[in-house]
Amino acid sequence: MGLYLDQGDVASTVDVLPATDRGWLAGMIDGEGQVTIIRHGTRGYVVLAVANTDREALEYILHLCPGIGGGVYLVDRGLRGRKPSWRWQLLGRAASGVLESLLPHLRIKQKQAAVALEFQRTRNQQGRRRTPEQRADDVLLIGIMRELNHRGSS
Repeated sequence: MGLYLDQGDVASTVDVLPATDRGWLAGMIDGEGQVTIIRHGTRGYVVLAVANTDREALEYILHLCPGIGGGVYLVDRGLRGRKPSWRWQLLGRAASGVLESLLPHLRIKQKQAAVALEFQRTRNQQGRRRTPEQRADDVLLIGIMRELNHRGSS
């Protein structure tokens, strides 16, 4: 196994978790998580993140899924009487591998996960330039994700 696990290896790592842990992780993603696509220049990345003021809960995700990467980072020091806020995050294939494994368990973020998996599927062809059609598909999928993640009235 190389330095980085591929999407299938990550999914296998999550698949072997007990059902209660898969359900807990899916619930954390549904309730406290973010599934999105970010663009950086001509590249795009699937992002899976969970934010919480309980660092221990996020450290438990690392415990459940050793070897898939990611980390727990301080995102808000908690000034003015607020608690500090922490974030666990995965990008790209690692994020997609977790989403692939948890897709049947997600309730709130299932549509976002499906869009993210479709976006990542088109990226798994290493070393190929994106065609104009593929770039148009990227824009479409990013737009769909933006709509799904839009806050406010529906």
